[in-house]
Amino acid sequence: MLFSWLKRMALFLASGTATAFIAACYGPPTNNVLVGVSAKDGAEDPIEGLSVRLNCPGIATSEQTTDAGGLADLEVEESVALSSCSVTITDTDGADNGGEFASRTIPLTDGDTQYDVVMASE
Repeated sequence: MLFSWLKRMALFLASGTATAFIAACYGPPTNNVLVGVSAKDGAEDPIEGLSVRLNCPGIATSEQTTDAGGLADLEVEESVALSSCSVTITDTDGADNGGEFASRTIPLTDGDTQYDVVMASE
C-alpha cells in the first residue's frame, strides 16, 4: 500500500501536473531589474544612512538605506518602464554620517540601471 502511494506521488510530480499546480498557486516567475544608487557628498565621499525610495506609478514603493559605501539597490519588475519612475533620496539621520543633505528626486531613464548622485549640503 505504501509503495503504491509513493509510486502514484512520484508519477504526479514527474507528470508536470505538479508544475502546473504550483504555477497556478504562485504565478509564473518574474524577472526583476536592480536599480543601483550611489550617493556621495561634494568631496566624492560615500554617504551612509540615506533613505533611497523608488517611486513607480501603480506599484508598491520600494525603499532601502545606503550602506557604508553609499550604495543602495532597489528591485523593480522588468515589465515596468523605468522612465515612468523616479528615485527620492532623503537624509533621515540629520548631522550624523557627514552632515545634513537636501533631498533629491532623480527621474529614471529606460535602459539605465546605475545612478551616481552627488548630494548637496543643506
